[in-house]
Amino acid sequence: MVSYVSQYLESVLSYMNTETSPAWSGKKPSAVDFDQAPQPVRRFVVENAIKPSGEPFALPEEKEGAGTDLSGNDAPCPHCGIVTWLSVVVRPTCIEQLGAGAGPRAPICCWRCAPSKYDEYHYQAAQHAGEPGILGCHAPLVVQRLPNGRTFLLIENLKMVGGNGSGGRA
Repeated sequence: MVSYVSQYLESVLSYMNTETSPAWSGKKPSAVDFDQAPQPVRRFVVENAIKPSGEPFALPEEKEGAGTDLSGNDAPCPHCGIVTWLSVVVRPTCIEQLGAGAGPRAPICCWRCAPSKYDEYHYQAAQHAGEPGILGCHAPLVVQRLPNGRTFLLIENLKMVGGNGSGGRA
């Protein structure tokens, strides 16, 4: 677990330092907590999240008929199929401009596939698909369930549990 979460944090931080693409209007990929993401982005992520079958889970203190949405941002990456629980990478400009039709042209991507899938090619495909082009900055946004600082603390706590900071077995 320590290895996986460490690799995740290292990859996300590396991705955020990616050189800018001309389509990104001089910006770099950025990260935001899921709760702080723009409303269209949050809605898009939830709509693309894995929907559990059966009745939604309800906590005892919730109003009758209310279900707890535990999906958050656990959407499947369309490129590799992995469930993107810790974070997803999206294109806010695609989502905001395409609205309800954003799905196939603004896919959710995992942190492993993002460097190769959300490059200049994605922008060119969006512009030349025979539909109206996307205007404005096309920089990626990493929507996180756990912000980088809290992820770092999680790694440190997991190391402590596993052997007093030595990274031993849990």
